[in-house]
Amino acid sequence: MNLRVITLSLKNSNIKYGGAYRRYMELIEGMLSKGWEVHHISPRGFSNISHQNLQHHGVYKIPFRPAYFPFILQAIPQDIFIARKHKTDVLIAFTMFDAFIGMVARLFSPGLKVVMCDRGNPVAGLEIRLRKRYSAGFLVPFIIPILSLFQRSVYKKADFVIFNSDARRRQMIEEAKLKPERLSLIYNNANPSWVLEKIEEAAEEAPKIRERWEERKLIIFVGNLFIDGRDISTVLKAFKRVKEETPQALLIVVGEGPDKGRILRLA
Repeated sequence: MNLRVITLSLKNSNIKYGGAYRRYMELIEGMLSKGWEVHHISPRGFSNISHQNLQHHGVYKIPFRPAYFPFILQAIPQDIFIARKHKTDVLIAFTMFDAFIGMVARLFSPGLKVVMCDRGNPVAGLEIRLRKRYSAGFLVPFIIPILSLFQRSVYKKADFVIFNSDARRRQMIEEAKLKPERLSLIYNNANPSWVLEKIEEAAEEAPKIRERWEERKLIIFVGNLFIDGRDISTVLKAFKRVKEETPQALLIVVGEGPDKGRILRLA
């Protein structure tokens, strides 16, 4: 069965930084390999994916914060147009805002299904960013309850929800009263192609690392070096406090990403 699919992304990258973005690319490529027709809405297309069944529908990148407001206002009419013209079967959403866009389009195209792919608690992440941006955190008591209510409503109205964590699945069943038959649990994959090339290098370095830092208390961060996405600046600040109480502590940061230079300067 060849499906017609809509995906959305506020931002595409030329480089596959981060596990989530790599999985997103793999999902797009996987759907295309099955012969599915993919319509993607974003400010720009994929420079690293080219396929006759992949159609990019552009929106403007407007310098306004929060960036999702102008994106939603542009993506909703695009989504409605695509769903009606191409008779698309499903919209795959990776954020609750993307899912909301699909639900508005579903009003005008009843055959469209909205699948929500949960990657963690977005409200918790937004709360952290709000507290960092506004030192007093005065907006948090007003915005977070509204966003939590919005999240529960979106998850309840989605046709299907996929979780990558059983704890998160159980949390949303309890909070949003979701029906288990509309849910699925699919753990994140560990693509061997991402790590196999480093195995020999790691095997050679491991004994040297153990010998060099045998007497140290090691704290290891492994992930994408993207400050806004991973909040690594907080990790560095916390480690300075740990270092004051435990002088032998050592923080090891493992990863690559767009903010590697900034992180080295902060360290």
